[in-house]
Amino acid sequence: MRFIIDVMSGDAEAIEAVKGAVKAHDELKIDITLVGDENVVSNALSSIGRSADDSIRIVHASSVVTMDDDYLVVIKS
Repeated sequence: MRFIIDVMSGDAEAIEAVKGAVKAHDELKIDITLVGDENVVSNALSSIGRSADDSIRIVHASSVVTMDDDYLVVIKS
């Protein structure tokens, strides 16, 4: 099973989401895809001694949707 996780959202920095995703990967033996700024995600993985591979993938996403964005405009674009 593969889980896709947006690591750029939330109140904490991306590193916290990456740590949690990697912990879930290790404990539950699941594959994960980390979505966000590729450089930020790669650096977060490196800082905890990990790197992307077949079971931990990174998908680069350069766009950011904020709480103030009109959801209809976001969906249409």
